[in-house]
Amino acid sequence: MINWTEFTDLNFWFDPRPDFTLKFFIISAVLVVLLLLLFGFFFWWNKFKIKKYPPKNKFFQGVFWWLLGLEFFALSLLFFRSLGLPFLSVRFLWLVFLIIGVFALLFNLYIYFRKLPKKIKTYEAYILKRKYLPK
Repeated sequence: MINWTEFTDLNFWFDPRPDFTLKFFIISAVLVVLLLLLFGFFFWWNKFKIKKYPPKNKFFQGVFWWLLGLEFFALSLLFFRSLGLPFLSVRFLWLVFLIIGVFALLFNLYIYFRKLPKKIKTYEAYILKRKYLPK
């Protein structure tokens, strides 16, 4: 059962030496593995499905960097927590990690649905112009 009143206590979030429980390790390790699998999927998708299409390649390269940064951040948090470092293992940093992850997701979805279609349209017009107009 989840103790919801525990989450409102600041001592819970800023405890310098939180317990390293197996439950926390499994949940955070699954999160890190999911990020790694997501990174691998986007890398494969860009490399073999999209191939050489500049607007989408540029977008997916940005997604790679976001996922790689989040992966490194999560691995370092997991490593610091397992070592029991006082400041770098506080639970608040996991909350920061989740906020950054949600921000990255919303930012990339905004680019994908709002800006990428305009860039694709501009690129297609450039290809068509280059095809029919002499140099």
